[in-house]
Amino acid sequence: MRRGAVRRIKSMLGAPRRAARVHGYGIHSPWAFDFVRRVISQPCRYYCYPVLNSAAAGSHVSARLVRLIFRVALFSRAREYKLCVDHASSTAIDRAILEAVPDARPSETPAMMVIDREGCADEALGCLRRGGMVILLGTSRLDATQQALWNGMERGMMFCGSDNAIVTGLRHLPHQRFNVWI
Repeated sequence: MRRGAVRRIKSMLGAPRRAARVHGYGIHSPWAFDFVRRVISQPCRYYCYPVLNSAAAGSHVSARLVRLIFRVALFSRAREYKLCVDHASSTAIDRAILEAVPDARPSETPAMMVIDREGCADEALGCLRRGGMVILLGTSRLDATQQALWNGMERGMMFCGSDNAIVTGLRHLPHQRFNVWI
C-alpha cells in the first residue's frame, strides 16, 4: 500500500476522536479547552466573514481556513506577523490577519507566523520560543516541519488536525499535543 493511502486511512480512523475534541470533550487543560471553544470551533459568524470568503475565492486556501486564521489572529492580537506561503494564498491570509488586527505589519521577528509544509521551520521555532503562535498549513503529524517544531519546543501546545496545525509557544503552558478537528 502506498504511503499516502496509509496516511488517509489513519486520518479517517482518528476522525471520531478529533470530532469529539473540537467541542472540548476530553481536554482537561482550562487554557486549551477555552482555545478550542473560542477559536477553533467558534460557531458564531464575525462581521468580516463575507469579505474573507470573497478573498479566499481567488486563492488556493479554503474560506474555512481563512476564517480560522482570522480568529487565531484576533485571539493572539499579534502586531507583527510573517507569511511563508505561496503568493496565491498569501493575499487571502494577509487580508484575514489585517481584518483581525488592523495595525499589524510584516516583520522578521514576528509574534505570529503562517507557514506551509516546506517553509520556514527554523524561523517558526524562533517565533514559538518568543511566545508566539504558528499556523501550519498542509501538514500532518508525520511531516518533518511539524515534528521539528514539536521536538524543538519545551513549553507550549500544539493543536493538530488532519491537514493543519496551530502551535502556541506561551511559556506558562505545558508541553501538550491535542488532536482536534481543524
